[in-house]
Amino acid sequence: MTGRRDLIADAARSHAGCSALVNSGLYEDVIVRPVDRSGPARAYYFANPGPSTCALFSIGALRLAGCSEQECVAPYLGPPMRNAMVDIQRLARRFSAWCTSSPPVPPMLRGDIWIVTDDSGNDAHTGVCVEDSTVGSDGSWTVMTVEGGQFDGRGSTAISAFSRRFFQQGNRMRLGTRYLLGYASADKMHIPEQSGAV
Repeated sequence: MTGRRDLIADAARSHAGCSALVNSGLYEDVIVRPVDRSGPARAYYFANPGPSTCALFSIGALRLAGCSEQECVAPYLGPPMRNAMVDIQRLARRFSAWCTSSPPVPPMLRGDIWIVTDDSGNDAHTGVCVEDSTVGSDGSWTVMTVEGGQFDGRGSTAISAFSRRFFQQGNRMRLGTRYLLGYASADKMHIPEQSGAV
């Protein structure tokens, strides 16, 4: 049985290293929903400079893991146009999978999808954990992630792997200058587990 955590993490990990410019077929596989793969809708994802893809990537990892909710499969450009960052939170809350940043916050595990923002609640960014966090003696979490929204030479379509360190500051977990808004716990996301796999 392949569990939800592995399905999400594997989908994310297998798409690291692509962009609208490099290995574009792999990029399209995770970023562009099948319903958007023709005409003007498809062109949006390959425009210059193109969209920032961090939230689109996280939603795409959920879709490839088997989530068929509207947030993952409905036309992105609408009308009305969707907001992938909002969709992550809406989807997680619907299935009681949203873990808020109110302490104590359990360390993130593989397959979890986190969102950070600045102190004003803006400049949001998201990524997918592909391994369990390692917890330091100071309460920090070090975790391997894969994230969209990286610079591709002209825009923000690249998908890259990182080792990220979330550290405690007051009652918040921070990542650099941004703080953890919360994360979607993979265990509760609406993804059928797959039988017959090891």
